[in-house]
Amino acid sequence: MLHYRTKEQKIDLPHSFLEGAQIQKILCLELQKVWILFTSGAYQVWNLNHKTKQCEGQISAQSKNHTILNAFNIAYIDLLESKLKILDLQANQINQKINMDLPTITARNEQKPSGSGSVNNNIPQQNQQKLQLMVEENTQLISLPQQSLLILCEQRTNLKGQFEYIITVIQLEIFPQFFSQFIYTSQQLCLIKPLNKKDSLILWPNLVENTQMSFLVWNVLNKEKGCLSLSFKEPFSGCAVDATSWGSNKIAFWINGNTYSKPEMKILNIKDGQEFKGLIDCYSQNGDNDSAWLLADVYHIDTEKNFAVIQKIDENTSSLDIISLGKFKCSHSIPYDSSSQQNTQFAFSQDSKYFIQYTQQLFNSGNDIEIIVHTFEPFIANTRIRAMFLMEKTGLLAQYDEQVIRKALSMIYPKNKI
Repeated sequence: MLHYRTKEQKIDLPHSFLEGAQIQKILCLELQKVWILFTSGAYQVWNLNHKTKQCEGQISAQSKNHTILNAFNIAYIDLLESKLKILDLQANQINQKINMDLPTITARNEQKPSGSGSVNNNIPQQNQQKLQLMVEENTQLISLPQQSLLILCEQRTNLKGQFEYIITVIQLEIFPQFFSQFIYTSQQLCLIKPLNKKDSLILWPNLVENTQMSFLVWNVLNKEKGCLSLSFKEPFSGCAVDATSWGSNKIAFWINGNTYSKPEMKILNIKDGQEFKGLIDCYSQNGDNDSAWLLADVYHIDTEKNFAVIQKIDENTSSLDIISLGKFKCSHSIPYDSSSQQNTQFAFSQDSKYFIQYTQQLFNSGNDIEIIVHTFEPFIANTRIRAMFLMEKTGLLAQYDEQVIRKALSMIYPKNKI
């Protein structure tokens, strides 16, 4: 079985900003290019292979939810103008075709009495402030880059005190018409994220403990027909940190227990309703099965390559760990100081080949932009398994009986199991 680790490379990029410049966000583009946004709204695109600056420009200093739409476009929410905007990196300018006012008309109409079909553009000052607060605090932007689809999620509270989520799917080719729009109602605050890069997203309650977990999965390409309301039969015994895909037709929830213990996972097959669960027991070594730890985040998962990147916290350390799925073994660990005032951040590439570690440091005159590039690379931990892998690649397993080869390897590597 292949495991994964990272090869680290420190890169210094020169910059020419004034004293006090600070990184706000880094996004990994294709072909080893990165988009670096500073708190002033200035941005730069760098080619990491050649350490050359591709372009630079300026967007609003007050913006959020910077999201890769596709290879050439970055979407974000301009908080000063309350608009959804697209930065075209090929033209190095804002796409004037996509300049959408927020909140959407559907989200604005929460207080309309039943039967009212018109939109009142003369919004009282109090309601204006309420709408601005919705944009700043209760609006989220995500994307499905393989289809170049933007997902806008706006949260409001209806007259019954329930949380409503207006989920709008935007496709550049048909804008200003929406690709689709859907309203989901919940008794609890919810989180939303993509399940993959192509067609599906998930919406689930933020805090669930000792209650039944109900959630929404939506294949946006199927529009309204793609919405599935699902639930686990068995109550959760802790709080869900994240929800991810678990291969074909399976959803996995990563859960911290309600006592000082090890995190666990609950998996639901959305086709037949079967449920699975188990401890995420990555660190049991040398007979030590009692070490407890906290799952802080799930940064990345690749079910095809069978690994995930998680943030682990225990009594003494914080680390970013690569774990092998299925058997849940830690194959590589990257310690870092989570208490540092510089605030360590991570940005993952769309092709799952590398990620970047950086800090939101203040730059003084003459300082370079310091980042660490972690490139994923496979390896085989066991010597005998490595030998079996090489024999399979060279065709020896097909030429000779597998049991004969196993016996031969047992004579050469008697202490390793296979």
